[in-house]
Amino acid sequence: MSKIALYCSYFGDYRDELKHGLETFYIDPKIDCFFYTDRKDIVSDHWKIQTCQIKEDVKTMNQYRHMAKKTKFVPPKELEEYDILIYIDCKYLRRRSVSIQRKPLPSYDEILKNIENYDVLFERHPWRTQIKDEIDCTIQKQLENREEVLTYYNNRKNKKHSIDLIDTGYIIRRQNERTKHLMVSVYEQLLQHNLKRDQNVFNYVLDDIQFPKDRLNLSL
Repeated sequence: MSKIALYCSYFGDYRDELKHGLETFYIDPKIDCFFYTDRKDIVSDHWKIQTCQIKEDVKTMNQYRHMAKKTKFVPPKELEEYDILIYIDCKYLRRRSVSIQRKPLPSYDEILKNIENYDVLFERHPWRTQIKDEIDCTIQKQLENREEVLTYYNNRKNKKHSIDLIDTGYIIRRQNERTKHLMVSVYEQLLQHNLKRDQNVFNYVLDDIQFPKDRLNLSL
């Protein structure tokens, strides 16, 4: 029987995303749930609360955002025993759904069926198709390091990424070497180029590591 875990993180009271608490949508009891946070006042009947100390700081972003990114792309050791991982941004707890389209979390059986022929499932970005559009948006909203991200893009501007822009707030993936390499490569790319927003690099990384397009699906 495949083991499936759902995980999410919340550090530094970011955007008040716990305003509705943790129990905001139904989760199949066959799916284990892990919630990573620096807060010590959070309790839950369904999520395993993992209290983390903020130990690391980087110049790219503040320590809370860095901890959230690292947890997202380099999952903690207790998740290594699972066959399939579901990652959701904490914003979906606030929205009481797991999708941009406000869908419920799939059941255990639905997840196995949906991922049967793939290594990873994503959501297609709802408003943009190109990284450059995402970069412009994150600069305008002051969510990205402007000079660094423009340098990153200008070094690649003649290279078109091969699939539409992915929204990385909701990802279902198999735990295998290929998907681990993808996720770690995204995290390392952010640190290497002093960037904050993973959607500004994710599609490029997919192409850089030659991730097989027939092993991913934008159907979430």
